[in-house]
Amino acid sequence: MRFLIFIIFLILLPIYGFSKESSYVFIVDGSKNPLLGYKVVETDRDDIFIGKIEILKKWISIISSEMIVVKDGSFYPVVDSLILDKKREIVLLIVDLHKRKPIYFNPEEYRIFRDVKILMENKSFIIAKIKKLFPKEVKIAEFKLEELINTAYQFEKAGQTNKALQIYEEILKQKPKEEILEKVAMLYYKVGDYKKAKEAYLKLSINKERLEKIVGILIINKDFELAQRIIENIDLNSAYIHYLRGVVYYLNGQKDKAYREINTLSTLDKNLTQSLRDLLR
Repeated sequence: MRFLIFIIFLILLPIYGFSKESSYVFIVDGSKNPLLGYKVVETDRDDIFIGKIEILKKWISIISSEMIVVKDGSFYPVVDSLILDKKREIVLLIVDLHKRKPIYFNPEEYRIFRDVKILMENKSFIIAKIKKLFPKEVKIAEFKLEELINTAYQFEKAGQTNKALQIYEEILKQKPKEEILEKVAMLYYKVGDYKKAKEAYLKLSINKERLEKIVGILIINKDFELAQRIIENIDLNSAYIHYLRGVVYYLNGQKDKAYREINTLSTLDKNLTQSLRDLLR
């Protein structure tokens, strides 16, 4: 059983997580050098942030300056601003998600005003206002195919996998494409939704990389019989596939077939041969 867990770990090795940072708005000069920053508060909308009016006052006072929002290791240009409540000194900052770029400086090395108490105290009020001011959510169907692909890619790069998947699935409805289906399979695999990953991979023509993923998923789900049927009916020859075939035979209690894979594997990869031999002992 411990070896099975080890096998699963080796086969899958998904990449999880990325560190979440605070969100800031920075005023940058004409050369894109950051001058000063303010902490901002996120909303239910990825393109809208809550800040204090002081940000706008500073921005106006600095000639040839721009505002950018920094979030999760990337920055987005502020394309519009709206004074939401003058008395409370609350402003909305609207960014262009399509113009995301990797951050080129460390926010913590610059002077940042972090006081967002008034924003947090009024967040529910602000969110309600935003819903009234921006009632219409952008519908995926309203985008052209090229825009959809680019938007999904941007979400994927930003680590927002679920949003990327939603758009890629919509693309498949409009125009099924193998490269998009493979992207969907890979992302479901990455987030650990092996059921949907398997469904997507089984719709694709099989190559070495896809076969390894499918068999790995079936081992995770303990569907050893289907794994054996698939791997026996694929005419692909590589050391790792022979290794996987031997593992599947072992898991199905067919040690004689697994030993035959060792004989083939011994001429291809000594390390994998030893690993399979250790499993069968």
